Amino acid sequence: MNHKISPKGVLILRVWLLSGAFVCAFVCGGVAVFCPIASAAAALLLLIFGGYLWFFIPHRIASCSYEIHGEKVVIHCGVLFKKIIIIPRARLLYCQRITTPLCRRYGLCLVRLLISRKYAVIPFVTIAQEEELQQITASAT
Repeated sequence: MNHKISPKGVLILRVWLLSGAFVCAFVCGGVAVFCPIASAAAALLLLIFGGYLWFFIPHRIASCSYEIHGEKVVIHCGVLFKKIIIIPRARLLYCQRITTPLCRRYGLCLVRLLISRKYAVIPFVTIAQEEELQQITASAT
C-alpha cells in the first residue's frame, strides 16, 4: 500500500520560511544603518534563495512517499536525486513520533524509524499513518 505525504506539510514549511525571511529582513534593516550596500546585497540574496525554496518545497514534499509491504517498509524521496530506503521489518527497532505545535495543529507529525544505529525519517505523515507504523514496529520486535 503506497502512502503519500500530506500536502499540509507544504503549508507548514512555508510558514517557517516566511518567519525566517522576516527575521532576516529585520537583520538586513539593522545592517542598512551601517552599510547600505551590504544590506541591499543580503536582501537580494534573501529574495533569490527564498523564492527558490518557495517553489521547490511543494515538489520536494510531493516526491516523498512510503510503502508497507509484507516484510519491508520502502521509503521514496527526492526530486533530482531519487533516494530509496528499504527497511526489513526484522531490523526495525522502534518508531518515534516528532511533532511541533504547528504540525499538531494540522494533525501531522514526523516519523523517525530506528534501524540498528541509523534513522530513517518520514516527513509530514498523519497521526493515523504514524499509529500504523507503530503497530508494524511493535509486531516486528
